[in-house]
Amino acid sequence: MPSIVPKRLFRLLLILAAAVWFWLPYGATATAAAGASPAPDEGTPVLLLYDSLAIGTGRENEASAAARFLQTLGAKVTVESMSVYHSGALANYERLVMLTLDPAQESAAPPELRRELESFTGSVLQLGGAPILAAGDPPLRRYGPAPQGGAEGRLATARLLREWMGLSGHGQLYALIRGFTPYSDYSLLRSLADELYEGGIPFLVGARPVLDNLQFPAAKRYAEALRYIQGKQGSVLLEAPAVFPVISAGTDPLKLQTGSFLDMLMIAGVAPLGIAAEQYWTFDRHYSREGMGFFNSAVVYADKTESPVYRERSTSPAYFPSTLYSVSPDFPDEWEMLRVSSSTYPVDTAVTLDFPENKTELDALVKALKAYPAVFADYRERGHTTRTATHSASTLGGKVRIDGALLAAETRDAGDAQDEDYTYIEREKASFTGFFQAQNQIFLAVVVGALAVFTLFIAAGRRLYRRKFLK
Repeated sequence: MPSIVPKRLFRLLLILAAAVWFWLPYGATATAAAGASPAPDEGTPVLLLYDSLAIGTGRENEASAAARFLQTLGAKVTVESMSVYHSGALANYERLVMLTLDPAQESAAPPELRRELESFTGSVLQLGGAPILAAGDPPLRRYGPAPQGGAEGRLATARLLREWMGLSGHGQLYALIRGFTPYSDYSLLRSLADELYEGGIPFLVGARPVLDNLQFPAAKRYAEALRYIQGKQGSVLLEAPAVFPVISAGTDPLKLQTGSFLDMLMIAGVAPLGIAAEQYWTFDRHYSREGMGFFNSAVVYADKTESPVYRERSTSPAYFPSTLYSVSPDFPDEWEMLRVSSSTYPVDTAVTLDFPENKTELDALVKALKAYPAVFADYRERGHTTRTATHSASTLGGKVRIDGALLAAETRDAGDAQDEDYTYIEREKASFTGFFQAQNQIFLAVVVGALAVFTLFIAAGRRLYRRKFLK
């Protein structure tokens, strides 16, 4: 007995070791693939230099607006004051925008910048101030007036920037209803989705995240409410949570909590297709990495926070291949200008309205969108990818997928919030995923159990050996 058992055990251990050696690399590769980030698209490097932020004047929002326009137009932009320009920096960019907002300054360009402009082979656009550009090919050396403040001047700047970036045509408009929370009235959401669907208006809903207690029924009901809109030409965006000074130092669970919420949504059949945040989020390395890093699409709001709380402030905002400018009633002049020239608005724009709090506000919101002199585009027609370590959502050409499985709309009773407006198709293919996951668990259980049994055999054999030969 003692001479036979060790040989059998040895053979079985060799077989199990070979199986583990074969299986684990596959599992590790699959896990790595699931958590990998999508390859980023390349943006055009653009340096935006301004002479002044014009605080306290009608132009104080123009530098940030120009940066948002450039973000929307596909630029990988860096925003700095001309006064801090350092020699050699221009060599890192293909394009330069010089923005002069202070009429009292004849030219704020430092000598180093003036000298390097003479040999710069990229494209330069100077807005305002005394022209300092050397003579050259007009497409590479452009001069235009600085934004005068207000919507009209801002819109003119946006058109000039679009032309200068070499983009033809005009932008598309999207209807975004922002501020939906777990405390919102779900029946209003269903009514909103039904009415916009009947009016042929595709739309987006910006949903505030649930950061704790995701296992509670309330969180599940929140996901069910969001899933309802997907069958009504609706798309879901995550809205960045509020930032308070208390989290400006120490450990911040932003990435873990955001990823957990996204996983909960995708497990429930909701495809979050991007993130909406105030502009300062994109200029903070921590927020953009930990909170926005799951997405390749974003809507950038104008900053409403008077004193943003930064963790790692940067001069270069996070780059998203798909970025929407935003216009809302918060800026009435820009809102009115959009209504006048909506068919030729120069950048892709989210027309944003707050989620209604009652039936009266709902009726006013629906009336405003239906009367709007524009055709809103379907956000699902663009390419979007959202990816956590375990799940992914994507869309292209109107087709929405979660973990690779296509979602197909079903006709259901519009009054039932629990109905499954989107279900997985290719169920056979999807079912294999569950099969292999179960197989992995069974395999690991067998390995652990076998090792436990072998340990007992070895201990028993050793005990018998000692009794027989060491007496």
